Amino acid sequence: MITIKINHKKKYSLVFVELLMISIFLIMLLYYFKPDNLTLELYNCYYTIVFQLIIYLFIWCYLFLRKGIDILEPIVLITVIHLLLFIITPIISLYSNEILWFDENLWDGCIKGTWLSTLGYIFLVVGYYSTKQKRKFEKKRTIINSKTIYKLSLIIWFFCFVCNIIYLLSEGKNILYILTLGSNGTVDIEKLNTSVFSFLGVVSYGMLSTYLYIYQYSNSKLIKLMLFYLMISSFLIRGFRFIIVAVIIAPIIFNYLKRKTRPSIVSVLMLLFFLAILVGVVEGTRDGLRAGIGMGDSISSLLNFEYIKDVLIENFSIYKTYYGIVQNFPLNMDYTYGQLMIIYTLVMFIPRGIWHTKPYPISRKVNAIAVSEYASRAGTAYPYLGEYYHEFGMLGICFFTFLFGKICRKLKNYMCYNDVHTLILYSTICPLLFQIMIRGYTPSNFYMIVFSILPIIILKRYSIY
Repeated sequence: MITIKINHKKKYSLVFVELLMISIFLIMLLYYFKPDNLTLELYNCYYTIVFQLIIYLFIWCYLFLRKGIDILEPIVLITVIHLLLFIITPIISLYSNEILWFDENLWDGCIKGTWLSTLGYIFLVVGYYSTKQKRKFEKKRTIINSKTIYKLSLIIWFFCFVCNIIYLLSEGKNILYILTLGSNGTVDIEKLNTSVFSFLGVVSYGMLSTYLYIYQYSNSKLIKLMLFYLMISSFLIRGFRFIIVAVIIAPIIFNYLKRKTRPSIVSVLMLLFFLAILVGVVEGTRDGLRAGIGMGDSISSLLNFEYIKDVLIENFSIYKTYYGIVQNFPLNMDYTYGQLMIIYTLVMFIPRGIWHTKPYPISRKVNAIAVSEYASRAGTAYPYLGEYYHEFGMLGICFFTFLFGKICRKLKNYMCYNDVHTLILYSTICPLLFQIMIRGYTPSNFYMIVFSILPIIILKRYSIY
């Protein structure tokens, strides 16, 4: 076991040195080959963004040399998403001259927003490493009544699945339409987006964690495949990308943790390539599935490099909404002081069918001020730092990124457990960090996490060791 750990450390050390050299070379290229035909203001934005790469490089050199990095720990995923949102995609936008967002130029908020994003990342790292690390693996705990836990997990899974189906049926989509991914069946167009059972959709997130129990304890490949398809199809009809990614990644993480092994760099790259294709396909079909007209474009028409690249860039281009927030708050609208993260989280789960006058989230007004009324009606999103900033300004970014870092470090400690419940908890929550960061909407994210871990709490209560 010790030899395996040393070999992994040597392997990732070599990879780190290679990535370090590549990063330095790329930064030099970015300074030398700047984009063409930009205004002076946009060139200032470009150099500001590229300079941040040097800061991130120093941070990661320190972390790798002094702290050590596990490829499956949260800080790796967090860093990749953060860089994609606030560094890589803005650079790509400047090179491709994709400046406007909903026909608005929001780059006046770039320089301030970029420095704030780096400040937020620094506070996140400080929070992450200020929490005590659990260094030793605990003694393995075996569940004696595993058959009982398996049966309970099946019951909970089907309950969550039925909640999801009730929600979809209330939107006018019949069972055949759901199970055939829109290829057959009917949809009542008049019922679309009018459901009073939308709160049941949140309960469906419990399928993710309970599926891992079924994956662990079921001896039937047919049951595993059947439930996996039902879960994927019911989420796909809702047009979700993040949960599809989580459903695929969670069992992979669970396997590596359970076996105490780590993926090779080639395996990680292959998985990322597959997920990029998957996100492209889901993006190309989700509007049609939501609207009740089926898949729309054929799958083959969506499987091309240019389309997938454009989809991925557009998915991370919500950084422009963040620029608009930084630019317009508190200049054109005062900070919202917890109206979204605190107050609306408390009222969100109350069904609109019971509370007919339930207010809509303040994020609609935020989008209208930050970008435009058109963007607000279209439902544009913004990343997690945007929410922290429009709620409490720069102090909000510093405080909540620090808190987020501490929570993620606590999550990392769960990797050291040999208890199946804890490993499933980690494998469930870790992929959901993607959604938490890319869509800064605490009310929805809070209940997503609650209903993802609630089945684990219930099953752990009934476990006998």
